[in-house]
Parts: sequence; structure tokens; C-alpha cells
Amino acid sequence: MGGVIGALSPKIVLVAGTLLLASRVGTHRTPATIDPSRPITTVGTTLAQEIGLDRASDSRPRFVDIDHSTIRVPRLAIDGTMEPPLAIGADVLREVALLVDLKAMRLQILNGSELGRAIRGREAVSASLAADGCVTVAATSVDGRPIKVAFTGAPASTGRIPILIGAMRLDAASLPEGRCRGSDVAVDWPAFAGKSILLDLGHGRLWIS
Repeated sequence: MGGVIGALSPKIVLVAGTLLLASRVGTHRTPATIDPSRPITTVGTTLAQEIGLDRASDSRPRFVDIDHSTIRVPRLAIDGTMEPPLAIGADVLREVALLVDLKAMRLQILNGSELGRAIRGREAVSASLAADGCVTVAATSVDGRPIKVAFTGAPASTGRIPILIGAMRLDAASLPEGRCRGSDVAVDWPAFAGKSILLDLGHGRLWIS
């Protein structure tokens, strides 16, 4: 990763439970989301045509810009039903550390010394990214019972199941049907409203404050 000319806005928004951010694929600016359930970073059909990606098996690496960083993506998948046009998948989330501040509503990719500074004063929680795209986080119920929480990245079912991830209290929901087996409850982006989390899945950590 490295700096880019004409850095993109780090601002993020939540729309109907989906986290949206500014991005660029090559020279094409596009809204994007973060979706760990997609093994490969994925583009919609129109964006695929704009960047010259005409088949899902195209294995040419592409470059995706987010915030002040450029990410080399080995290949992109195509999904004609997808909205927004770009979904940052598990392939990228395993390679970069991502600070998502849902109080200041900004996102930052961290590397090197930036990551070292960002984790100071934060609590580390064990987190793993499963093959089905569920981020499993160690947590407890409010009465102290160990539980496994699945962070799906997509809107979860409605529900109010109070849990603790480290010292952070959240409202969890029922698991999505057929997803995240082995977990007990699920959380989505709105569950972290007003909070700041640092996803460092390449090192098996979720940093909270």
C-alpha cells in the first residue's frame, strides 16, 4: 500500500444498516461497502464494464483506493445484483488493518507505525475470519457466560440481546439463518454506533476503545 494522488474522503455513513464509504478503482470513483462474507472483493456489472473487467475469471490484479491508501487486489469477482458497486471482501480484510470510527464517522487504513499508535489504550479481543465470511469474536453475556459473537458486516436481524465484547457493551441479534455456525448471536455495523473499532483480522484481533 502507498499514498495516492487526490486522496478520497475518509467519511463514512450508515444507510439501512450498511456501511458506505468513498473508493476508487483505477480512475473510477464509486461508493463501496465492507462485506467480509464475500471471499473476493466484488464489483457490480456496470463498474466491471467501466474498468474493463469483462469476465469473472479475469485474474489481472487491480488497485483500489480507500482513504489515503492504495490496495492491490489480486483479482475481482463480478456480481450483477450487487449494490453498492464495490464490496471490500475478506481477501482485503485479511491484509489490512481498518479503523472504523462510528462516532466521528470516518474510516482509516492503518499500516506500520500508524497501527502501532492506533492500538495504544485499546483493548485487544480475539477475532477470527471464517470461510463463510463471519468474523467471530470472543464475548460474554451480561451475566458473565462466555459466548461467541458473529460480526456479519451486513444488517442483522432485529433484536436486543445485551452482550459484552471486552468492556464494550452492545446489543446483539439472532444469527442470520444458515450463517455463522458455531456462534451464539450476531452484531452488525449499527451495533457499534457511537463507538470506534479497529479490525486487524490478519493478526486475529479486534481492538476496541
